[in-house]
Amino acid sequence: MKKEFKIEGMSCNHCVMAVQKNLSKIKIIKFEVKIGSAKVEFDEKEIAEEAIIKAIEDAGLRKDVVIAVGGAPVTRHFADMYGIEIYAPDASGAAKEFVKVISKK
Repeated sequence: MKKEFKIEGMSCNHCVMAVQKNLSKIKIIKFEVKIGSAKVEFDEKEIAEEAIIKAIEDAGLRKDVVIAVGGAPVTRHFADMYGIEIYAPDASGAAKEFVKVISKK
């Protein structure tokens, strides 16, 4: 599974390095961290999404993480089951909802 975690309030390379360091300690296939987000590829059979969120939390950033998903094969049930804050039936809808949430903060 590939997932992007939007991380509000992440504004420097120190934050990027902290998240990279923590993600490198857990069993994920691949990751790319930039200011404001972390793209993670992982096998759900090997590691739970909660472990990825915990790695971000341990970098001191979870309170600012907003997860947005949209499009097949993701469903509302999946989003609810994993505590995903923003869901839309397609990726462009998820992006629009994400912008609405972020602009309120």
